[in-house]
Amino acid sequence: MLSKKNIQMMIRKGQPQKQRFGLRKLSIGVASVLLGLTFIGASSASADETVNQEGQAVQTELATPQPVEITGSESARQPDNDEVASSSTAEATPVSSEATSQVVADSAGAVQDQTPPSAQPVTSTAPEISGGGTVGSASDPASDIPQQNGVEIKFQDQDDHGNVLPDYVYIPGKKPGDKITMDEIIKHLPAGLEIVEGQPQEFEVTGEPYQSIPIYVRHIIEEKTESKDVEQIIYGHYGTNKEILNHQVVTFTRVVRYDKYTKQMVVVQEWQPSLTFQDYTVVPKDGFSANHSVIKETTVDSNSGTVKIDVLMKKNIVNTETDTVTRTIILYLPDGTTREIVQTVKFTRDVITNPWTNEATYGEWTTDKDSFDSYQAGEIDGIAPDRTEISQVTVKPGTNSWVEEIKYPQNEVTTETRDVTRTIKLILPDGSIKYVRQTVTFTRQVTKKANGEIVYGEWDQPGKMFDDYYPAEIDGKKPDKTYIPREVANPDTKDYEVEVRYEAAYSTATEEKTVNRVIHLHHPNGTVETVNHTVTLTREVKTNLQTGEKEYGEWSTGQFAEFVVPTVEGHVPDIEKIELMEVNGTTEDQLHHVNYLAHQVDADTKTVNRLIQVTMPDGTVKTITQTVTFVKHTTKHPVNGEIISETEWQVVDGDGTWAEFIPEKVDGYTPSQEKVEAVTPNVNTGNVLVEISYKQNEKPTDPVGPSEPTEPDTPVDPDKPITHDKPDNPTEPDKPVSPGQPGTSDGPVDSDKPAGSDGPTSSGNSDQQGNENSASATTNAANAAATATVQLTSATTVEQADVKEVDNNAKKAN
Repeated sequence: MLSKKNIQMMIRKGQPQKQRFGLRKLSIGVASVLLGLTFIGASSASADETVNQEGQAVQTELATPQPVEITGSESARQPDNDEVASSSTAEATPVSSEATSQVVADSAGAVQDQTPPSAQPVTSTAPEISGGGTVGSASDPASDIPQQNGVEIKFQDQDDHGNVLPDYVYIPGKKPGDKITMDEIIKHLPAGLEIVEGQPQEFEVTGEPYQSIPIYVRHIIEEKTESKDVEQIIYGHYGTNKEILNHQVVTFTRVVRYDKYTKQMVVVQEWQPSLTFQDYTVVPKDGFSANHSVIKETTVDSNSGTVKIDVLMKKNIVNTETDTVTRTIILYLPDGTTREIVQTVKFTRDVITNPWTNEATYGEWTTDKDSFDSYQAGEIDGIAPDRTEISQVTVKPGTNSWVEEIKYPQNEVTTETRDVTRTIKLILPDGSIKYVRQTVTFTRQVTKKANGEIVYGEWDQPGKMFDDYYPAEIDGKKPDKTYIPREVANPDTKDYEVEVRYEAAYSTATEEKTVNRVIHLHHPNGTVETVNHTVTLTREVKTNLQTGEKEYGEWSTGQFAEFVVPTVEGHVPDIEKIELMEVNGTTEDQLHHVNYLAHQVDADTKTVNRLIQVTMPDGTVKTITQTVTFVKHTTKHPVNGEIISETEWQVVDGDGTWAEFIPEKVDGYTPSQEKVEAVTPNVNTGNVLVEISYKQNEKPTDPVGPSEPTEPDTPVDPDKPITHDKPDNPTEPDKPVSPGQPGTSDGPVDSDKPAGSDGPTSSGNSDQQGNENSASATTNAANAAATATVQLTSATTVEQADVKEVDNNAKKAN
């Protein structure tokens, strides 16, 4: 407490000042402390403050507190929880309203979350001032309010970096030594604020002018969840009637924080982007169908209104379907007539048709009777039928109707016919024959009785007459008979023929004869190509058209041209040319066969290997063999052995590349080579050996025990990256193996026996990483493997590794 006569201090207090406030964690509790004034005589220990990328204040743990003099006679209440939120010590500089709102919301939430259970905030319920205090404002500075016998209460906003709020209070009528309690100050607390815990509950009036008491307050933040409902109503329309079929409601929610002091609201969690109504299966009333069977899910957002969906209903179309099954029994009676007995079973069912889709639903079949009665057939006039009974039969819908027959022996009545023919045979001048047939037909009835007796009727007429016939001249050639008279025939008359011969005629024609030469080319693929050469010879032939006698002239002549046999790639024909040949009337058909002899093709192969040996930390060795095989084909003449062509060396399988290999990772060890690059060798590339080993990683230093805390590291400035120390003796990494520069290997590596390994080994393709190996290698094996490097093997190394040499000379393909 300062003396009233301390003029120098009063003058200093009257000068413009920057006040800094903060919460301090003391042995007696947390107190609101005015910092930075010389009369307090205490060192200022500010809270660490870190600003995140969005520019919002992030509170961190306070530094170790120092003793500070507290103005007031009553010590603050000790909180139950040591974890008390601290306010950042910052200058009271102006802040924009938008930034202030955000910081207020965040700070209020942080303070509320960290409020000790035993230190509940004290809030004011009304903005009115009671107890004779005077409220100040920005337009009514404290310097304008009389300071005699009074104290100014300044509320410092913890959510705004301790800045003094414009809503300060002047309490008059106080004498030196009077006490101002926290309860009295709370009466003047503006609405929407609450007292920060841990401050003194009583303050002493010093009587000095311009005495002010700083009180730390914070904003009352109310967090609540707002909700909004969106409905979906599905209506069913039955004609003029309308019913609700389904009613669904989805509820959107969002979380907001409301600052009761600034009257500002901050949205913490926005409305959900969308919600979905579930599928609804429409169930119409009996006898109705809907135009939609399912209402698919509908998605809405928080701004959507009520969703209304109309479903139209129509009465189903009901029809009756019938299915009639019939059994017909036909009786064939002895007199040749028939009689039918028809038996019927009738089934019915309802067919309900959806008026929207025309889809039909069928009911069950029903019937009064589902079987045919048996039928008994008796004798007629002593004649028994072939069947005496048709059995009873049960039927079902869909059964096809059918017919049963019962036959009696009966009289068989047929009509017999007999034809008598006179044939006039005309031998024409050209030798062709023309027939003129004259026919008369007689008929009679024949009855075969049931007892087997046959009865013949009379012929329709006793006799019938053939017409007369006059042969006419043909091209001036006369027949030997100019008239054939009429004649009578009876049913017993046999068929007969009358011959008429014309004067003979002659014809002259050219006869052709074809002589063929067929050449069969037997191709190497097994197919046979046929080449036909044809020569057509002619001669004149004179023929008696009636007798057929012929007179022949001499045949013409021709020739077969020379034929050069075509070549076939990779083969030689056994006959290169067929000579020209003369053809006459006595020449027979010619047949030739040409066979192709295949070129002799030899295949030479060469194999290039890359052997990767990986020595694991436990001393085991893995061997990976990568192989590329080349082939070259040489074509030779099948007879004289002359080389016709020779191909370039080509890769047999794959892309001809030694694939990239990455050693497997082993905890605590580092391979001597992180990766073996993919290499494409050529036929002249030698075999390559790559060796990889593991080196044990350096052990980390022992961590500091919890009993010996260390000073926290200086935060890293993102604008000033850390510069790592250079190693004292850096080692140069081993040079990777160049597949284009192989070592002086004596020959290819035998993949059947990996080099440098007498113990168990494993081999695999290029991308195999040997996951089965254990990382728990002994220290001695790891240290020994750490010194290994990747290198091309010399002839001596290959020999020591007991690698068998593979003959790279050309191999004949099978």
